[in-house]
Amino acid sequence: MTPPLVPACLTMLVLAVIAAGRSPLDARRAEHSHRVPQPQALASPRTTAQVTLRPLWRSAPDELLYPIDIQFSAAGLLVFDQGAHGLHALDSRTGRILRSFGRQGTGPGEYTQPAQLFGTRREPHTVQFSIGRVADVSSLAVTPRRTPSGGRWSSACSWRDRSVLLQTAGHATHDVFIVALGDSARLLDSIPVPFPRLSGRPFMERQAQLRQVDDSTCAIVPLYQPEFALLSPGRPTRSGSSVEVLPEARLQVIKTEGGRIERLQSGARAGAIDVRGWRDLVLVLFSGTTHHKRRVIDAYSRSNLGYVGSILLPLESTRMAISGDTLAVVGDDQGVPAVAAFLLSRTRNGRPRARKAPGG
Repeated sequence: MTPPLVPACLTMLVLAVIAAGRSPLDARRAEHSHRVPQPQALASPRTTAQVTLRPLWRSAPDELLYPIDIQFSAAGLLVFDQGAHGLHALDSRTGRILRSFGRQGTGPGEYTQPAQLFGTRREPHTVQFSIGRVADVSSLAVTPRRTPSGGRWSSACSWRDRSVLLQTAGHATHDVFIVALGDSARLLDSIPVPFPRLSGRPFMERQAQLRQVDDSTCAIVPLYQPEFALLSPGRPTRSGSSVEVLPEARLQVIKTEGGRIERLQSGARAGAIDVRGWRDLVLVLFSGTTHHKRRVIDAYSRSNLGYVGSILLPLESTRMAISGDTLAVVGDDQGVPAVAAFLLSRTRNGRPRARKAPGG
């Protein structure tokens, strides 16, 4: 097949980029990172947090197939790409893919289901939804870890002493389990889900997930409720309420000739979709009902979980990760799957404070 003709200007651009020691993909990534649309202003009850975002980089349009989760690690920013049925390790300073690993399949080190990333910088893990297979990915390889038998785990969070919290699919038992992984895989304890009003609700109304706030804190995030809870070893569970009120999520049962269909009534909307810690704040990525859905991060004080303001993102996002002052998000940039990174800084009298260098 005859290759397509390349315009002379594009050829010169490619040559100039190569001469500068950068790939064409780097140029497109850098160019893309500065095309930041200005989001619309926040509306009451939200207020603007004294936090600024400076774009660092954004993935090129055809670089990732279907990224669904991210986690900072000692080896870089890990991205689970459902389209590739595996992971990419990205340079957290440039967004360049350093290595890809994992593949589709049912064997050890392979993925058949979407996976959540969780864990610490030193020990990142994945858990596959519904089938609950847990793997250590710290060495940029997928190393299976044994879990207690009988569990169909759906989300996870690192706990203490190399144990993890695992949640059964749909909170079937209204508990989160503390388990040991590996050769001694066993159930250590359980923690009641701290939302009494969800008790007895049908599965679809009480869906929730575990998220890794930081190396020592986990969050339980109900999907259709305007609240979240923080769990830390040796400390009482703390609950917070979202600044945006959500419509009540109720189950609707439709009878058909073949049986029945269960779904949520129209109007139900997801609330918090991710929770991370940054300095003295807890940041909650929110979906909700406004035109800012999946573009707004609500900030709460770590000390009392009081609302302190919101941050607007330039792209719709479904997951986020934080290392030092670097915020990475995975989401959708005008219909194209994307991962983007920003530098967070606090402002005082309208001016940014001194910032830390981006972390790996």
